[in-house]
Amino acid sequence: MTTKTKILAGVLVMGIVLIGGWWIWNSYFEKISVNKTTSEISKEKALKLANQILEEECNLSFSQIERISWTKGPEVENLKREICPTIDKYNKTEIWKSKISLNDNIEIIALVGIYGKFVCVYGLDKGAAPGIISIDKACGKTEKVTLSTDKTEYEQGEKIKVTIENNLNQNIWYYGTEEYAALYSCLEDYHYALKVQKLAKSKGIWNDVKAHYNCCFMKCYVKAPELKELKPREKIFGEWDQKVYDEEAGIDVKLAEPGKYRFVFIYYLSNNTNHPNYAYSNEFVIK
Repeated sequence: MTTKTKILAGVLVMGIVLIGGWWIWNSYFEKISVNKTTSEISKEKALKLANQILEEECNLSFSQIERISWTKGPEVENLKREICPTIDKYNKTEIWKSKISLNDNIEIIALVGIYGKFVCVYGLDKGAAPGIISIDKACGKTEKVTLSTDKTEYEQGEKIKVTIENNLNQNIWYYGTEEYAALYSCLEDYHYALKVQKLAKSKGIWNDVKAHYNCCFMKCYVKAPELKELKPREKIFGEWDQKVYDEEAGIDVKLAEPGKYRFVFIYYLSNNTNHPNYAYSNEFVIK
């Protein structure tokens, strides 16, 4: 074998190795990319996504959700035009579906994509044609319980105050002490009426935040909240000092991180606490 032939053979071998290595790496990278972008969400996550919309719009929540086989029917055209423009882009054969009946004629339906990237919540009026209506029209609520904070921006460590007013035409019940709603915290077996939630930007989901109490780490007496009644047009209040529960920090105080937050008020339409309702405050920012 001549020198030129040896060189040519060497070049060919190197080329094959490089091309083969590139193909293997490219295939591996594509596989990793697909796995990252196509992971299916759990049943719990699907229900949480559906309830985020329903709770905020109607003060209601779905109790369950199921995965069904799904093909686009005639109602898709009405949804696309009126309620969910992106539904036409959903091309999977399965979808998460939940529904709740408001009365004999009106029910609310949620459709959640199996990857969690598509959520559509709408009303269905059985007595009308085509029957597709918006969720706010389905709920038809002009009177509601309202929450408003004293400001929309706060410095870290600044006390945050919220006013809760019953604008319904009936009494409601909540857990609290004196004129304050009990705040969700690290205390176990402790009834509460007010939660703080923080927006997770990467997922677009509101996560509950536990408030800090020294009594979570030491023995002390805490007066248990009582079930109280709030009449129409009456107000109560809530406060948060931005202290959050952290096991590692222990009794040392950890402050809430900068970000976007909101309050959630849990109330009942009778003294039967098996059926909670939810009202949401405006969003506020901790800088």
